[in-house]
Amino acid sequence: MVLTSAGLHEHVALAAESTGIAKQLKSELRFRLIRSLHKASHLKAVDRDSHLPLEEKALFSVILEFLRHRRKDCTISVLLPESGMAAADVLTPEEVCQALSLPKAFCLRDQNCNEPVLVRALASLAKPEQQSAGTQTELRGIGQNL
Repeated sequence: MVLTSAGLHEHVALAAESTGIAKQLKSELRFRLIRSLHKASHLKAVDRDSHLPLEEKALFSVILEFLRHRRKDCTISVLLPESGMAAADVLTPEEVCQALSLPKAFCLRDQNCNEPVLVRALASLAKPEQQSAGTQTELRGIGQNL
């Protein structure tokens, strides 16, 4: 079977779409375009986020880790430069927990749980706390001395 130039082009495009490579390439191109626009001299005066406080960097890192885990490459390619961070600036889960003073349980990954810090933190907030059950005894009926 001999493919024409147009047929070959279509075959490669379909293969790139089906494997997810096209989405990743679009994401990378978008990221590079936004980064180059941010580096442009006429935009440098507006760049307020070049020195993010550690807490903000940790919060953006938590969100970026979640997006990476969910394979939201397009969103990452917009959020990363918009946040004023480069890929090398993203903190590890351990660094995030240290920066935000989170319990170590949110940072440690084991074989049973490979979820991002954000998911583990929210899951722990959703769990009902263990409360002690107590009874109140009064000689009179309940609420009569209110």
